[in-house]
Amino acid sequence: MKDIAGAAEISAIDWPTAGTVRELLTVKGRPFSVEFLGGAEFRISYGESRTILMRKSVLDALVAAHRGELVPLTGPNSVHDYLSNEDFDTYFGRTRLASYVCPLLVELGYAEREGSQFRFV
Repeated sequence: MKDIAGAAEISAIDWPTAGTVRELLTVKGRPFSVEFLGGAEFRISYGESRTILMRKSVLDALVAAHRGELVPLTGPNSVHDYLSNEDFDTYFGRTRLASYVCPLLVELGYAEREGSQFRFV
């Protein structure tokens, strides 16, 4: 696993304009939406009225740390291990990660799904 501090030095995700809303599907085909907010936050809306507010910096670091790598969703050295690291001021459960974060990274063009793994481009 690459050093988290070094990850921040690599270029960040090209973020959509504030107010942009994207309608996406989870891997199981359930709809959810992502609203890109001003600054560096985005809101994921799912179900009838559930929302999650998240920071762009976490996605930036994830993409930078794994650029070019094929990374499993769970298990040792996985995307889940990286995002639940104590050095991040956040925690992504496996369900949230698989259902919302990874499809968002694919939508933004920063990862491609290969079976149960993700290749960061």
